[in-house]
Amino acid sequence: MVSQLFQIRAWKCIVRFRGLALALVVCTYLLATIPVNTGPGLVNPEPMSPFLNGNLPETFVLDVSDLKLEPAFGLTFSTVMDMTAAPRSTEFYVMERSGRIRYADRSLSTPSKILFLDISARTWTGQDSGLMGMAFHPDYNLPGSPNRNYLYVYYITNISGTQYYRLSRFTRNESTQVADPSSELIMIEQQLGPTLHRGGGILFGLDGFLYLSIGDLGWQEQSQNITDRISGCVIRIDVDQQGGAVSHPVRRKLEDVGQGSSGLNYYIPNDNPFLDTAGGVFEEYYTLGNRNPHMMTLDSVTGKIYIGNVGSNSGDKREEVNIVASGANFGWPFREGINDRPDLMARPGTIIGTLTDPVLNYPHQSGDRSIIGGFIYRGDAIPLLQGKYVFGDYGSGRVWASNLINNQRELIGTVPSGDLISFGQDQDGELYLGVTGNRSLYRIQGSSGGVVQVPPALLSQTGAFQDLI
Repeated sequence: MVSQLFQIRAWKCIVRFRGLALALVVCTYLLATIPVNTGPGLVNPEPMSPFLNGNLPETFVLDVSDLKLEPAFGLTFSTVMDMTAAPRSTEFYVMERSGRIRYADRSLSTPSKILFLDISARTWTGQDSGLMGMAFHPDYNLPGSPNRNYLYVYYITNISGTQYYRLSRFTRNESTQVADPSSELIMIEQQLGPTLHRGGGILFGLDGFLYLSIGDLGWQEQSQNITDRISGCVIRIDVDQQGGAVSHPVRRKLEDVGQGSSGLNYYIPNDNPFLDTAGGVFEEYYTLGNRNPHMMTLDSVTGKIYIGNVGSNSGDKREEVNIVASGANFGWPFREGINDRPDLMARPGTIIGTLTDPVLNYPHQSGDRSIIGGFIYRGDAIPLLQGKYVFGDYGSGRVWASNLINNQRELIGTVPSGDLISFGQDQDGELYLGVTGNRSLYRIQGSSGGVVQVPPALLSQTGAFQDLI
């Protein structure tokens, strides 16, 4: 009925003005209003979450008044580079820089530390080196699985005066229940340059592939090069060598460029982002543009992988947190944090992969330098930290929680002694902190408090509009 009335009005306009051009203008205007008068503008309206679906940032304030960093287990460990929980077990494993892996059984009221693997004789511990990290195969402790005894270790070694990083598989002896040092199966062995930026994050993603974060090894521009070395990156490999529709044998190897050896006992996932059937690139690359991704951790709920990427000590000096994504390029060294660094490298005319912003970055101030990436908290003991990223800083020893929005973070505390160097997560999602020296682990304890969400004072601060002019 409404449509008919508008048609009648339009016809009368044509007759009255007797001008074809003017009639067309009027009719076009009137007809354009018909949809407005015949139906709703929102066909499928949906409720919005608080603060404009996250575009309206919260003022992040945590009540952390009762949170404390307290000693854990009543045991001491030597310069803890990494920590991890064993699948299907209450054992919590600690990687010492010296090349020793120990564990404590969390189910015991007074646990003791047990030596699980000792490769100290082949581990080089010069600057920024040592035993960097370890990951259990997802089938570890799974009865009947051929992978039930496998663990993967990333460490630095010295061969006749030349340093290499190594990714190796070791096998646990089921009789002794400790790993056999003689079972080492070397998978990648990359020659090193300066004694810097080794990376060290190692884990299995929810996709079953092994991820390893590797620093630029002191060759900063190599972080934008996927043909000459395997460095400044996160690699993603299939240690199960599934083949077929899942993965394929390695095409380019370190032997091809005189840098060591690679491609041993693993395949390349077929959906890795940088593939070349001619073998022109190292297909292990999953991300690039990393400087020193010292810690890399998995959120067990979302499957997202987070990197604490250590910044430089000159120029703008930014520490940053990155989320691993296929083909992501985090920009080092032509960019640090969200700022270009032309003093280090001109921005390439063609950027490999997708230039990707950090989800958090902060400058050096008040002693802050060298981020120690942490975990998304998934424990039950501290409800106010649920879903927050908990991380720290080597230089200041400070520990923060963040919602990873607008660089907001709330200070939890400062490690009582030693330099903060690692985080670990047990089977219950509770967090532990490792430090340098022969000291206790620390854990975060406390329960009360909450998050106060306050809308910003100015419309320009909401992020809801791109242009307010």
